[in-house]
Amino acid sequence: MPVSYRYSSESRIVEITCSGELTIDEIMKYFSDLRDDTSIPPGAIELVDLSLIGHFNVDFQGASAMPSGYKSAQESKEIRATILFGMNRLNQGLASLIQAHFLHTLPHHPFHLAVNEREARALADKLHADCEEETG
Repeated sequence: MPVSYRYSSESRIVEITCSGELTIDEIMKYFSDLRDDTSIPPGAIELVDLSLIGHFNVDFQGASAMPSGYKSAQESKEIRATILFGMNRLNQGLASLIQAHFLHTLPHHPFHLAVNEREARALADKLHADCEEETG
């Protein structure tokens, strides 16, 4: 399965793993599954691991469509932020392209690229803490 995920209630993180050949259809299916998953409460942060991807079968048009496909999931789950990590030379450019489309289409949704999982988790912790300070 090219896109799989699990929710950690302890860290309030949706951990997404992408592997093999990633297509726009698989990405859109994940967005739909996330939106409909009743086990994920509002306020989670997504950590997307790209390190196992062998090939991105996503073109410019597909990357452009991703934010609108994601919007209903983001709104229904009140996802606080999305953090991609595990980029390599093969997928770094596409990760940056996807980030640009998200920031253009959903400018109020924090979308970050991190070097590795440790950096991604530290950023997620900071974002959760910042949000709690704002609401607390």
